[in-house]
Amino acid sequence: MKDIHLIKRGHLKLTTEPARSVIGKKKGKLKTHKAARVINSNFGIALGPEPTLIPFHNVTAQLEDLRRSNDGTLPEIIRNGSLIEVASGTWKGRWMVSSVKESKAYGLSVDLIQPSCPNNKKGNAKIHAMLQDGVRLLQPPLTGIT
Repeated sequence: MKDIHLIKRGHLKLTTEPARSVIGKKKGKLKTHKAARVINSNFGIALGPEPTLIPFHNVTAQLEDLRRSNDGTLPEIIRNGSLIEVASGTWKGRWMVSSVKESKAYGLSVDLIQPSCPNNKKGNAKIHAMLQDGVRLLQPPLTGIT
C-alpha cells in the first residue's frame, strides 16, 4: 500500500512512498504534529523462506517476527559489508555487499564490490536470481578467508 506525502525541498512536492518506509502516522510525537518521516536506509535482506527487506525502523520487532515465521530460527541476513559467495551465474564469485535496496525495476537487490579490488563494482544484483545461482553468506574469521 502506497501513501502520498508532502515533502518540503524548497517547495512542497507530492511523492509516493511504501507504507513500510513511513513512520509517525500511527503513534508518537510525529502523529501529534500530523507529520511523517521517510526512512531511506535499510537494515538488510532476510533470506528466510521468502526474501524480505528489513528497513531501519523497529528492527528488533521485525527480527522477532521473522524468527517466529521461521520455526524459531533467525534466517540469514545480508547487510551492508556482508561477504557473499555465488556458485554460478552472472554474479559468480566472492563479493562484498555495498548497499541493500528494493526498487520497482529490480525488486530486492544489492550493489556488490569485489573485496580484493574495490574499483570493480556491480549494481542491482537481484536477490531472487542469486538465490537460484546458489548464494551463501560467508562468515569469515577475523584473520580473513583463504
